[in-house]
Amino acid sequence: MSAPLPSHSYSSHARLALILAGLLAMAMLLSACGFRMRGTTDLPYERIYTNVSDNSAFGAHLRRSIRANAPDVQFVSEPRDAQVQLIQEVNRERRRELSIDASGHVEEYELILEFAFRIT
Repeated sequence: MSAPLPSHSYSSHARLALILAGLLAMAMLLSACGFRMRGTTDLPYERIYTNVSDNSAFGAHLRRSIRANAPDVQFVSEPRDAQVQLIQEVNRERRRELSIDASGHVEEYELILEFAFRIT
């Protein structure tokens, strides 16, 4: 006579099989609906001019993001050499006091960054 299998080992194997089946079903559903990771986006121009300094953290991030998403785009140093111009018109930082403690010291600030661009 053989000893019965412990119920806890059977349930953990069954749970693992159920999780794997669920993951496989989700993968099949995602592939069937046409889901795919976003790739690079072709932009309708090849040369861009911007007045945002590439020495600033924002300028470096802007250029890096555009190059990552549109590797064929080149940044030019003269506006007349560009097919499109990305001009930064507003770059403002403000802070506003939100709360003051009982002794009159500022306890909390709201920081506001405002950017505005024009594309021509």
